[in-house]
Amino acid sequence: MPLSSIDLEQPGNYTYALESVTDACGNRVAVHADRHAGLSLTQKARKKIKGDGESTATYQQSVVVHTRRNVAFDSRQCRPGHPLALLRNAKGIELTMQSSPDLEQGGDWDVKISFEPDNSAAGKGLWAREAAKPTEMQLSLPAHSSRVPFTVDKPGTYRIDDITGPFCAGEVGSPWTCEVVDVPPPTADINFSSIEDRCAGPVGVKAMSVLTGNPPFQLEYEVTKEGRHPERKVRTIFDQTRDELDFRPDVDGAVTYKFVKLHDSNYRGIPLDGPSFTQVFHPLSSAEFTAPIRAHDDRAVMQSCSGKQAEADVRFSGAGPWDLTYSVRAADSVETKVVEGITQSLHTLKIDIPKSVAASGGLVTVSLVKIRDARGCEKSLATRDLNVEVRRVQPSVGFLPIKADKAGRHLEVLQGKPAKLPIRLSGQGPWHVDYSWKANESAEEVDLTASVQNVDAELLAEHPGLYKIKQIRDNHCPGLVLQGQEDFRISVRPQPHVQFANDAGESARNGSLIRAPVCRGQPDSVDIVMSGHFPVDVEYEHIAPSWSASSEPEAAAPLASAAHEVSLHGKRRKTAFTSALGSTNLELSTALPGWHTYVINSVGDAVYPPSRLQEFSTESPRRLEQMVLPLPGASFASTSSKHRKPSLCVGDGLNRLESPPTLKLQGQAPFTVSFEVAHAGSSSTSSAGSYRFTRSGIKTNEYKLDLGGKEFAFSSKGLWSVRIVQITDANKCETAPMQDSKRSGQDDKTMVIEVAETADIAPVSTREDYCIGEMVEFSLQGSPPWTVSYEFNGKSAQAAVTTAEFSRVAEKPGVLTIKSVAHQQNQCRRDVDARVSQDMVKTIHDLPNVRISEGNHFVEDLREGNQAEIIFNFKGVPPFSFTYQRTEPVDTHARPKVLETNTVSGILEKKYSIWAAVEGTWSVTWLQDRWCQVSLDFHSGAATPLGKSRLAIMNEAHSDS
Repeated sequence: MPLSSIDLEQPGNYTYALESVTDACGNRVAVHADRHAGLSLTQKARKKIKGDGESTATYQQSVVVHTRRNVAFDSRQCRPGHPLALLRNAKGIELTMQSSPDLEQGGDWDVKISFEPDNSAAGKGLWAREAAKPTEMQLSLPAHSSRVPFTVDKPGTYRIDDITGPFCAGEVGSPWTCEVVDVPPPTADINFSSIEDRCAGPVGVKAMSVLTGNPPFQLEYEVTKEGRHPERKVRTIFDQTRDELDFRPDVDGAVTYKFVKLHDSNYRGIPLDGPSFTQVFHPLSSAEFTAPIRAHDDRAVMQSCSGKQAEADVRFSGAGPWDLTYSVRAADSVETKVVEGITQSLHTLKIDIPKSVAASGGLVTVSLVKIRDARGCEKSLATRDLNVEVRRVQPSVGFLPIKADKAGRHLEVLQGKPAKLPIRLSGQGPWHVDYSWKANESAEEVDLTASVQNVDAELLAEHPGLYKIKQIRDNHCPGLVLQGQEDFRISVRPQPHVQFANDAGESARNGSLIRAPVCRGQPDSVDIVMSGHFPVDVEYEHIAPSWSASSEPEAAAPLASAAHEVSLHGKRRKTAFTSALGSTNLELSTALPGWHTYVINSVGDAVYPPSRLQEFSTESPRRLEQMVLPLPGASFASTSSKHRKPSLCVGDGLNRLESPPTLKLQGQAPFTVSFEVAHAGSSSTSSAGSYRFTRSGIKTNEYKLDLGGKEFAFSSKGLWSVRIVQITDANKCETAPMQDSKRSGQDDKTMVIEVAETADIAPVSTREDYCIGEMVEFSLQGSPPWTVSYEFNGKSAQAAVTTAEFSRVAEKPGVLTIKSVAHQQNQCRRDVDARVSQDMVKTIHDLPNVRISEGNHFVEDLREGNQAEIIFNFKGVPPFSFTYQRTEPVDTHARPKVLETNTVSGILEKKYSIWAAVEGTWSVTWLQDRWCQVSLDFHSGAATPLGKSRLAIMNEAHSDS
């Protein structure tokens, strides 16, 4: 019976369960999907195994409802009534299908699209397409994609017919059709017509264009004038398909017009094969003034400053020669004049100024009335008038005096500073002043020009000398220079002067003074001589050599501090000072060794601001150079190990060191070096425990210090220091004494030596014999660490010991002999003679051993009334002593009881036997020979390193049971 009334509108998994069945008689039976729902898992499993109650009836049905995908064209692209344009020169256009995504990801969907072509424009026009046939295409729509583009290249209608998926068909949405139309290229139908004048004939051309396509249109055309290259132009038509274009050339001769390209909103650069039109033109003549147009009133204006005539240029166009008629108007009078036979296209017209204006000035207006050309064609002119402003008052100029005296036109300025010379002007500005400058009487005159705006103006004078005004012109006319006011003189005020005193050093070719060298830290100073309007400001620069604390040859704290202060300011340090006297003393810097240069950079006084000085001369030395000699330095060369001090023994001299101390010297050889050897516990002021000595005439920069035991020997143990106290080199430069704070420090000026007592060793115990497993101990004397040399069974070995005890565990028998003991690196060594020091020889003995009945562990039956012999075999050095026990038989008792214990002593033989008449287990629990004793494990017996030592004897009657 089909369940057709069930609606499956939503996708997903549906399960239908049969709950009950009712027949026609009203009988109703409840049906459960799981008859064993109340059973446990174990009960269900057992019923399944036994097959109990199993049925093939199905009471549930699961259904999977799949999504139907919807597909349509992109509504933003395909709209009814708005077909897509397909250009003929394009490869195609891209259409897009869009769909809801397949959330189930069941697989790709197939879309069927049909195409109905539009062949109405097939084979027509430029780039025409061939006729197309109806086709169908199959596209794949991936499950994970919601948009699928595809390209079409034929006009017509594209329709989505259906869509099918892996499980069911889809739905076609709106829009399901997309119309693509063919867009033909634009066309142009152009006709030319001539523009005629009754007198001149052809004066222009009209071009009428009828266009097809989508506006706006652009027509490209060429205009070729006779004897010239073609000129390309563009005509734009915005919202119409008909256009008229007028061509009116301004030159005589043949002109050709040709249209070459057409553009619309869809296509660019459609070639046009014309049309072209050529015509010989004779344009009407014209004339106009070339005078500049004034911006504020839009008039052509010229000036007339003198004379009875004014000249103005007129430009002609057309066919010459020309006859020009013009009028001159001044106040209420108008005069008309004619100039005939003008042949040049640019002609200078000479205009007579009316007498009423020429005397006192005024305004004259000149108008061009009409023109006649070579063909006799006459044309009235309406071009711009020319306004002639007639001026009869001349502008003037002259220098103004600074002071009311004869020397009023004179000014004293600072060196290098420009001056501004006051002038008085008349006329109408702006003015252009031409003037000259002459440095001195023999110098060449230099012409200068200035433009000024105000009547009270200034001329710029950049250099001292004589300035003279040559001529002036205001905005309209040239003027005159006032007599007696054309000259102005500029002079320079003397500058301040500064230099090093001539006796500060010897002159060099480079203009420097070379001062005698000094040792580092030695005070030195020079005098600086000055002149000017006091007080005088001087700035000098000290160029010091490079410095770093790590490169110091010695550690003199005051010099190092001063050098550090110099280095903080960099290699170059500028310093300024002010002096009211003619000379001052400059203290030179001697904190840094090397070449020092002092340069006076600038000088200023009460009048001149500080200015930089440029040149160096031997007459006025401004640069001083001095060599500061470095102080000699000395340091001990570093050893291979920085963590291990060299060591000596009490009574040794420095010559006993494996490698004598090496001294590294800096400075000029030969050197003299003073040393001090002192104990760490002595003070700097006490001579006790210290020794000073000097080495002179050291000619190399490396010197091995030799101090033999005869000259000085270390008298006590502890830390001793060899310190460099003073160094003098060939330049007589000395280092400052080392500070007391560094006497005990470890630096490269101090060498610390560890003086130790001679090492010694002694046994902790007087015993000479030891057993395996015992500790053999010795005590050490001296300073750690020690090196102990010993011999065991003829084999030599060494041990490094850091504590005052030396011990060894006796692991095997043999003879241990101490050979020597020394401090680290075998210093202060004491050799041990075994013949003299017998307590340095220790003998290690093996442990004794015992075996019962040759070591066999067996059970021997003993008849009642008989005896069994138990034999003990010993290994070791007699006499032996041992303790044995008899316990209950171990094979019949889990925890045997000890029945008897006996000890036997003084056994001189290596075999010992006893007779037993009772049953039990005999075992040895303790054993001793001449040197060693051991305790034996009763329970394990053979587990001890002594072998089997247990024997079980059982009565025959007992064993039968």
